[in-house]
Amino acid sequence: MIKNIKEGEDKDMLAVLDMIEEENKMLLARGERKGIRKGIKEEKRKSARKMLKEGISIDVISRITELTKEQIEKLKK
Repeated sequence: MIKNIKEGEDKDMLAVLDMIEEENKMLLARGERKGIRKGIKEEKRKSARKMLKEGISIDVISRITELTKEQIEKLKK
Protein backbone atom coordinates (compact mmCIF):
# COMPACT_ATOMS: atom_id res chain seq x y z
CA MET A 1 0.00 0.00 0.00
CA ILE A 2 2.62 2.51 1.07
CA LYS A 3 4.96 1.19 -1.59
CA ASN A 4 2.53 2.43 -4.28
CA ILE A 5 2.95 6.14 -3.51
CA LYS A 6 3.81 8.10 -6.65
CA GLU A 7 7.39 8.81 -7.57
CA GLY A 8 8.69 12.11 -6.35
CA GLU A 9 6.94 11.96 -2.99
CA ASP A 10 9.01 13.16 -0.12
CA LYS A 11 11.22 10.40 1.28
CA ASP A 12 10.62 11.67 4.80
CA MET A 13 6.89 11.21 4.34
CA LEU A 14 7.45 7.67 3.13
CA ALA A 15 9.61 6.94 6.15
CA VAL A 16 6.92 8.26 8.48
CA LEU A 17 4.25 6.21 6.75
CA ASP A 18 6.43 3.10 6.98
CA MET A 19 6.93 3.73 10.71
CA ILE A 20 3.18 4.13 11.20
CA GLU A 21 2.52 0.91 9.32
CA GLU A 22 5.06 -0.97 11.46
CA GLU A 23 3.58 0.49 14.65
CA ASN A 24 0.11 -0.61 13.56
CA LYS A 25 1.38 -4.14 12.94
CA MET A 26 2.97 -4.23 16.40
CA LEU A 27 -0.21 -2.96 18.07
CA LEU A 28 -2.33 -5.50 16.24
CA ALA A 29 -0.02 -8.34 17.25
CA ARG A 30 -0.05 -7.12 20.86
CA GLY A 31 -3.85 -6.98 20.82
CA GLU A 32 -4.06 -10.48 19.40
CA ARG A 33 -1.77 -11.85 22.11
CA LYS A 34 -3.79 -10.07 24.80
CA GLY A 35 -7.02 -11.49 23.38
CA ILE A 36 -5.60 -15.01 23.30
CA ARG A 37 -4.47 -14.74 26.94
CA LYS A 38 -7.89 -13.44 27.93
CA GLY A 39 -9.58 -16.33 26.12
CA ILE A 40 -7.35 -18.89 27.82
CA LYS A 41 -8.12 -17.42 31.25
CA GLU A 42 -11.86 -17.45 30.54
CA GLU A 43 -11.69 -21.07 29.38
CA LYS A 44 -9.91 -22.03 32.62
CA ARG A 45 -12.66 -20.34 34.65
CA LYS A 46 -15.33 -22.07 32.57
CA SER A 47 -13.69 -25.46 33.14
CA ALA A 48 -13.35 -24.76 36.86
CA ARG A 49 -17.07 -23.92 37.11
CA LYS A 50 -17.95 -27.21 35.44
CA MET A 51 -15.66 -29.13 37.78
CA LEU A 52 -17.20 -27.41 40.81
CA LYS A 53 -20.64 -28.50 39.62
CA GLU A 54 -19.33 -32.07 39.38
CA GLY A 55 -18.13 -31.90 42.98
CA ILE A 56 -14.42 -31.96 42.25
CA SER A 57 -12.32 -30.56 45.09
CA ILE A 58 -10.86 -27.08 44.87
CA ASP A 59 -7.36 -28.50 45.33
CA VAL A 60 -7.73 -30.72 42.27
CA ILE A 61 -9.33 -27.95 40.22
CA SER A 62 -6.47 -25.64 41.15
CA ARG A 63 -3.85 -28.19 40.06
CA ILE A 64 -5.61 -28.82 36.75
CA THR A 65 -6.54 -25.26 35.79
CA GLU A 66 -3.63 -23.46 37.48
CA LEU A 67 -6.15 -21.06 39.01
CA THR A 68 -5.59 -20.09 42.63
CA LYS A 69 -7.87 -21.46 45.30
CA GLU A 70 -9.11 -17.92 45.88
CA GLN A 71 -10.03 -17.53 42.20
CA ILE A 72 -11.94 -20.80 42.32
CA GLU A 73 -13.75 -19.81 45.52
CA LYS A 74 -14.97 -16.65 43.75
CA LEU A 75 -16.43 -18.82 40.97
CA LYS A 76 -18.63 -20.62 43.48
CA LYS A 77 -20.62 -17.42 44.04
